[in-house]
Amino acid sequence: MGDTPILEISRLEEIFEDDSGGIADLLEAAMGTGATNQATLRDALSRHVLEDVMRAAHAIKGSTANIGGNEVAAVAARIEDAARAQ
Repeated sequence: MGDTPILEISRLEEIFEDDSGGIADLLEAAMGTGATNQATLRDALSRHVLEDVMRAAHAIKGSTANIGGNEVAAVAARIEDAARAQ
């Protein structure tokens, strides 16, 4: 991962242009969704329910990729793949 930025803000700037308030609102909503997805993933891991792990990791992967969080999306993809492989 190394030099990969955690959040590629340039992607959001392209979409929102000069609307920094829109970016802030989106990121705030993403943080809430992320916290919920993270709690769901932790719960699924603690219960050892691989289908729920896959579902939660998939949700994290998609939501973070949508806002340019490619590094987190890559980690979530690895978790999803590992759960799928059992």
